[in-house]
Amino acid sequence: MIRRCAVFALVSACSAPEDVPSAPVTQATFTPPPVASEQSSVTTPTASAPESAATPPAPRIEIPPEVLAVFEAKPYVEDKCEPAAAERLPAGARRCKYSTLGLDAEVTIANPPPETAARWIVDAADRAEPLAALKEADRAQYVRGLVAFARHVRLQSSRIFPIEGGIIEDMGGGAKVYKFDRGVVTPCEKGNCRCRINSLSPNAYCRYRASVGDDFDVCAKRFTGKDGDEAWRAHCLNNHVVALASDHNEHFRAKAHIVGEHVKKKCAARPCKPAEVVMLIEKELGLAR
Repeated sequence: MIRRCAVFALVSACSAPEDVPSAPVTQATFTPPPVASEQSSVTTPTASAPESAATPPAPRIEIPPEVLAVFEAKPYVEDKCEPAAAERLPAGARRCKYSTLGLDAEVTIANPPPETAARWIVDAADRAEPLAALKEADRAQYVRGLVAFARHVRLQSSRIFPIEGGIIEDMGGGAKVYKFDRGVVTPCEKGNCRCRINSLSPNAYCRYRASVGDDFDVCAKRFTGKDGDEAWRAHCLNNHVVALASDHNEHFRAKAHIVGEHVKKKCAARPCKPAEVVMLIEKELGLAR
């Protein structure tokens, strides 16, 4: 009698019956992609090498249609918009006038296209080790996990990156216009100002940077004290500008890493099945109880 069973990270392999010799099982080693060091300012790309000497571009990240579908809805602020050309604004920035929930507001935005936001999600998933382990072992649950991260972004920001101006939201006490400065609401709780579009805090970002070799205290010091909030706002905008020109977003990687570490701890005592891994991810993201 032969019994079949799936083998994947975080899930213990079942043993074969005694009358069937079992082959040795080798688990694939998860190796995160390299992390680019943060730049202190947005720089203009240098001229590329001649075409004959240029390195072939890396293939674009494949986007599961289920992830892209989460971001396809048009952000509600994109109503009456016109180009907003100004120094240090991202390419494609727009100034929009809009109305919702009985209020009017204006905001300058740099919203990522759906495809860009979706690629950030897929790239960042490699930083959540429990989810990355499902990429080959259980594709359906892997995609479900990607969708969870995409839904979290949509619920946090509707894919809106407000450079400056008002965002109308109802946080439970009625509709209100919240003022934003470089992707961060203002005023905000000192030391806990969250950066759009995935609502990352300075502490969470520094914990992630520590995981790739940076000094947590040095990182955290940048975003504390009387100049800390200003430094975080500048960082928030800079990170977004750099990400818009890339297939990855360091803040998305940070969120995925932190969620993955929490799930790993919960699965340490008893290996989790794929569906359990994704359920825990959804709980960490506030999508399930």
